[in-house]
Amino acid sequence: MEGLGFYRYNLPIILLLSETGELNLSEIRSNLLIRSAGGVNNAVDKLEELGLVKKRVEKPITIKVSLTEKGRRVAEVLVQVKEILEA
Repeated sequence: MEGLGFYRYNLPIILLLSETGELNLSEIRSNLLIRSAGGVNNAVDKLEELGLVKKRVEKPITIKVSLTEKGRRVAEVLVQVKEILEA
């Protein structure tokens, strides 16, 4: 993994998808208040490369993103860490 840059968008995307299920790229951007479409695209590509999310083309210009089984396991751990920190 590439240092702290990995955590800027990737971990929030994993947590968001664990709460919402499948979203398209613009919904991810909107929910996380990210201005950069490229940042979200790059993060999703990296998460897909790691086997944590899968992309599904719904329409020619709509890509839906959801967690894989591996991604759901990572999300469970992240939710536990989040709960510990918020306690």
